[in-house]
Amino acid sequence: MNVTDVLDKLLELQDVEISILREKNQLARLKDRKKELLKKREELKERLVSLESEINKVKASIEDLKNFIVYKQDRLEELRKQKEHATSRKSFKEILRQIAKAEDEIIRAKAELARLQVELEELEERSKEERLFLREAIEKVENELSSLEKKIEEQKSEVSKLEDRASAVRETLPEDVCEEYKQLKKKYNGLVFSDISSGACEGCGMSYSSAEFASILKELEPGKTRCPYCGRFVIKLK
Repeated sequence: MNVTDVLDKLLELQDVEISILREKNQLARLKDRKKELLKKREELKERLVSLESEINKVKASIEDLKNFIVYKQDRLEELRKQKEHATSRKSFKEILRQIAKAEDEIIRAKAELARLQVELEELEERSKEERLFLREAIEKVENELSSLEKKIEEQKSEVSKLEDRASAVRETLPEDVCEEYKQLKKKYNGLVFSDISSGACEGCGMSYSSAEFASILKELEPGKTRCPYCGRFVIKLK
């Protein structure tokens, strides 16, 4: 493989590796967004559960009171039957006391039941819009998560394709060239070959004076000419 071919392959490898970095950064952003959405969904669900838990707590209290009233009414019927068959004045008075107590408990339970039913209606009405908002917000987040999952998989596939392409290019290059290129990448933060078409080094960002630029272009030899400021190999793509 001649020098020109090696240089072309190295430039191709650098372009592919830059694309890999760009796609991985995009993948990282997608994953960060996924984390944000998962956290947001959890917060929305917690708020919804809290609201519904408060409502369910009142509903449970209402059911308990209804069952208590039914139980006491049944007990009252039993006591009235016992009263008819009381065998002594003492037992008759005790049954009357228990009847009065049961009736009082039923009255108080019904009053509390009425209060709780009003509280439930008010609570459901107050939280109706918020619960609707939370359900719609959760659905929206889940739809975005579903779409995001597809994008993440597509992004992973794109990274994998580029990595395969980079491996294929490396296999065409001599081992010593690949090793030297690897070392240069570490030294120059991934950008070994820097385009100077704009009159500045894209690697270090230094702008050349007119005289410097003219001199560099005059002596430009791909794979040999370096930036006088950062030492990267310079090329002119445009």
